[in-house]
Amino acid sequence: MMTGVLSKAQTYSTFRYMFPLLFGFVLLFAFAHSWHRSNPPDQNFQLASQFRRMQNLSDDAFRNLPPTYRSASSSCVPVAQRNKTSPGATMDILIGMKKARQVARGGYEKVQPGSGPVSFVGLFVTVLSKLQHKRSAFGSVGELGVHHGRFTIVLFSTARRTEKLVAADIFMQQEKNQDGSGKGDLRRFMAALEYVGILKDDLDVLHVGGTLELPFDWYKRQEFEPFRMVSIDAGHTAELTFNDLEVTACSTMKGGIIILDDFLHPHWTGVTEGWYRYLRDGHDKLYPILLCDRKLFVTNDPEAHKAYYKGLVEHKRVGKFVLQSAERWGGSKSLEMNGVHYLLCDTAGHDDKHVREIWSDLVY
Repeated sequence: MMTGVLSKAQTYSTFRYMFPLLFGFVLLFAFAHSWHRSNPPDQNFQLASQFRRMQNLSDDAFRNLPPTYRSASSSCVPVAQRNKTSPGATMDILIGMKKARQVARGGYEKVQPGSGPVSFVGLFVTVLSKLQHKRSAFGSVGELGVHHGRFTIVLFSTARRTEKLVAADIFMQQEKNQDGSGKGDLRRFMAALEYVGILKDDLDVLHVGGTLELPFDWYKRQEFEPFRMVSIDAGHTAELTFNDLEVTACSTMKGGIIILDDFLHPHWTGVTEGWYRYLRDGHDKLYPILLCDRKLFVTNDPEAHKAYYKGLVEHKRVGKFVLQSAERWGGSKSLEMNGVHYLLCDTAGHDDKHVREIWSDLVY
């Protein structure tokens, strides 16, 4: 038999299978032509947009969260409605200039540490607080996971007399400490507050218990103004970090700042996982401003983000401490997260005592 030559039977068999295939292509072309005529491009675009909106609604309704995660859902008041400032707002400092400068010069070291280095983040807390007050943002100041109060007194040293103070920790309820991320002590915490002249009755809210017990409309339930600035340093699992971001975000005023501790920490990876989970499934959109000594400063308002970013970069005394890229280490020329640029603090080669002196000079 000669190779390369089809027999009549083979030729017939080939055409027998090809004919239905060609007929199918003709029908498909006819259907596509008919669809295009009956559905012009703009209508197709409208249909696609409607589908995307339905998909977004579905994602928002279910938020793709594991069953153990708490979701704020409809109990979270929209950011635009959380712009109420403290009544009768004043620039008078709560603890007094002398004590605030004492804290800045290193007085915080009298309190047993519960988190990382303080000098640089304390400086930025002060500068960002002043930028907030210049924008007429007056609200509550607080921390979830106060431990012994070292970073708490740094935060409270920026509070004005009309701004309320909020604190939360499990303290002696260590059975609720899921990951062993800290052992807060109520007695030591109160001693730290007394060091800066704050008594227990001066606290507007003191929650002794886990953050899973906090409602998402916390500020409304406890009748304090939404947070101007609040720190998260409680449980370090992904689930608890997500929960704490939901709780604080839903109780933070428009343009308020949330400080997430231990971000990108190799020993507490749950914090980083919880943050990125929140970026995808959280109620509010948060915009990173600064990453300094593993504390991530974020805000909920894009315009406020621009003001804080610019304010730090252009600050005459603090601008030298921030980096807009990671090129020094062979990294990115542009630091971006969640659609915005953020800054790194430059701690290399700067004397800690010098940083504290600048911080003290900038106390207001």
